[in-house]
Amino acid sequence: MIVEREKLERATAAHERIKALRVQRSAKWNLTEQLRRRVADWVLRELPGGVALEVVEPEPASKLLRKGETLSEGVARLRADIAALAEKLRQVETAPWPLSLAQSRAEALIDWLAAEGAPRLDGAISAGADITLAKSNLQAQLFNVQPAPNAAPIGFVDTENVLGLVCWAFGPELKAKLGDALAKLADDRRALSAERREEMAARIGEEMLSVERRECALIFAADARGEPIDFRADTSPQALLAVTLRTLTLAEMPSGTSREHAINFLGPR
Repeated sequence: MIVEREKLERATAAHERIKALRVQRSAKWNLTEQLRRRVADWVLRELPGGVALEVVEPEPASKLLRKGETLSEGVARLRADIAALAEKLRQVETAPWPLSLAQSRAEALIDWLAAEGAPRLDGAISAGADITLAKSNLQAQLFNVQPAPNAAPIGFVDTENVLGLVCWAFGPELKAKLGDALAKLADDRRALSAERREEMAARIGEEMLSVERRECALIFAADARGEPIDFRADTSPQALLAVTLRTLTLAEMPSGTSREHAINFLGPR
């Protein structure tokens, strides 16, 4: 019994060890598969037209590590930098918009509604024609009716454009009230215009890609030393493949390509 019990304990320990390895390796496999799909989708589906991939030589690990820093410590430091940059990008993307932009859009909306709902005065003075109110075509869902085959139970009705008429008659007052309401919500100290938002996002994106390139260089250096470090599942494909995008010129297009086709291939510049 003692011998058989010892065999059972060894078998149980081996089974538990295999289960732990399966869980660990399954997590690594899932992470690797996510990254593989990300890179494959980028190469096969997301690359813009009219670009070429050019190799970017990675920096040597000796230049990327700080004094006394190990490869794993260097990767951890760079990942902290990436997380900080990602937070900066999130702040840019969620920054409020300027009050002036919201007010101009509100005024444009009132002007459009007023133009749509203005009374039809053509000919009232010159020809004595009747004054008519602008109409709106409304769609309504119908209940308790049997719809026709392959048709939705909806109906349409023409009615006076009351909202437009109100905007036509009280446009300045509505603009003022909307402007006051928007001013209470505004935060122009943190607001970013579209141009500023795009500029900052592009700069942060470039900086993040540069840090990711250094991170990948250290991971490859660690792998060469037999000290494997897992990549992040959301690692940039450009950083992982050590490539950059370069826009092709018309002269670099394949021979026999028409100018129109080349412009379409190159896409918006």
